[in-house]
Amino acid sequence: MQIERDAKEQWMACQKETDKSWLYGVTCKDGVVVGLDWSNNHLDGSLPEVIAGLSHLKLLNLSKNLLSGSIPESLSQLTSLVQIQFGTNSLSGSIPPTMGNMSQLTLLYLEENNLTGTLPTQLGLLTNLKALSLFNNELEGKIPFELSDLTNLSEFHFLCLACLLNAQCYCCASS
Repeated sequence: MQIERDAKEQWMACQKETDKSWLYGVTCKDGVVVGLDWSNNHLDGSLPEVIAGLSHLKLLNLSKNLLSGSIPESLSQLTSLVQIQFGTNSLSGSIPPTMGNMSQLTLLYLEENNLTGTLPTQLGLLTNLKALSLFNNELEGKIPFELSDLTNLSEFHFLCLACLLNAQCYCCASS
């Protein structure tokens, strides 16, 4: 798969090069990958397990691509992650409860996918979270009480109010 091959190549290049500015969408620091921003690149397929090997990763932005499949449980091994942006893809399945172990997360964007099931109560453990976007999915059930523990949360996008009112909105224009 293209994304897996690219990740391996970029990681190896990051270790060898002193000037990393030529690596498209990859941020390196001290010889390790700390950021991947491959948004809006027409990437397709599922999220590769190889990403879980990037243990120093702080930013992972794969939004606005053609990604499908589920969010891998192994992603929760990336405990240094501060931002996850997977919005506007075709990801399916449920949100892994193990994402609650990612205590450094400040931003979690999963909007405009095909995610199903209920919100895991473990998301309430993400006490550093400032922004959570989940609209335009197929989530069901109540918002867990545990999310009230997210006292730093200043942005929470769960529903598109314009859609509920049958009005045109920017987030659903392509749906």
